[in-house]
Amino acid sequence: MTNTAPKKKREGKYDSYLMFAGAAFLMWLGGQFDNAPAIAHHQLLLSSPKITEAPLKDSVVLVLQHRKSDAMGLILNRPAGDGDHFIGGPMETDKKVYALHSLEMQLPDSLIMKDVGLGIVEGQASVDKLVAAKPKWYRVIKGYVGWGKRQLNDEIKDGVWQVVIYDKDFVFDTKPEEMYATAQKLPMMQQTH
Repeated sequence: MTNTAPKKKREGKYDSYLMFAGAAFLMWLGGQFDNAPAIAHHQLLLSSPKITEAPLKDSVVLVLQHRKSDAMGLILNRPAGDGDHFIGGPMETDKKVYALHSLEMQLPDSLIMKDVGLGIVEGQASVDKLVAAKPKWYRVIKGYVGWGKRQLNDEIKDGVWQVVIYDKDFVFDTKPEEMYATAQKLPMMQQTH
């Protein structure tokens, strides 16, 4: 007589180890792609006296992105000599052009940052369209400030930058030459290390 009854499924003694290893791998993998916004994301940076060279000396920077992987921002208070644009930072001033703008009008190219009440366009053609549309407030900016992996975190920790809580009225209404002094009176983000 042949035993044709189904074999009982053997419970593997390694199942819990495999589940643990799988969970550990997923946690590691998630850490590789962790791009959650960090403390300065969509906030303002105020340069400290430790920064002594232009264009970062006495600068106020709007941080467009701050993540573990990198950070990027635009200096708001550095008009160019010809007065038709601002210097956004030391990087790619001859290649990259942006325009920040108020939100009462938007272009198809506008990236909207609702939490700060601003839009941004990139590239000369988009900037030209925006300027022609004449939003209530806009600022054309060439170049940007960039930081590598964890670099901005380290610079904030070392006191190179202070993180100032974003204030739309401050950005829209303060004259560029008054921004640095006025930003020192705005509320600072509390650092936790």
